[in-house]
Amino acid sequence: ASRGLISRFRGGIFTFPVFTDSFCDLLEAELAHFEASDLPKSRPNTMNRFGVVLRELGLCEGLLDPLVFEMLDAIATRLLPIYTEGLDSYRAFTVKYDAQAGGDRHLNTHYDNAEVTLNVNIGGAWTGGQVTF
Repeated sequence: ASRGLISRFRGGIFTFPVFTDSFCDLLEAELAHFEASDLPKSRPNTMNRFGVVLRELGLCEGLLDPLVFEMLDAIATRLLPIYTEGLDSYRAFTVKYDAQAGGDRHLNTHYDNAEVTLNVNIGGAWTGGQVTF
C-alpha cells in the first residue's frame, strides 16, 4: 500500500525518500573529510570497523534532532501507532562496506533494541546490500 511518497514494503516496514541525491553527495564528502582528518573517532558498533558516529561531526542540533524528533517521530506515530509513544532518543551512525578493499563485507544477523529504525543509503547505487527484517 502506498501513502504518497511512503510505501509499505511489508508488515511494519516502509520505504520513503529521506534525502536528496545532492545532499547525500555532500554528506558523503563530509564523511570522507572526517575520516581523513586526525580528529578522534568512535566506531559505530562492535560489528563494523568502518563508519562514523554522526554526533562526532556535530550534525545533531541542526540536522538529526529535527529529522528524528519532528519528522521521523511524526511518521512513526502515524504508521506504527501501537509501537511508538514518541521517540525520546536516537543513535545515528554510518557503516561502510567495501568488498574490494579489505573493508567490512557484511553484517551478522543481530537484534537492535529500537522502536524505530531508519536505514538510508547515502552512497549511490549498488547491489548486494539487502537489509533483512
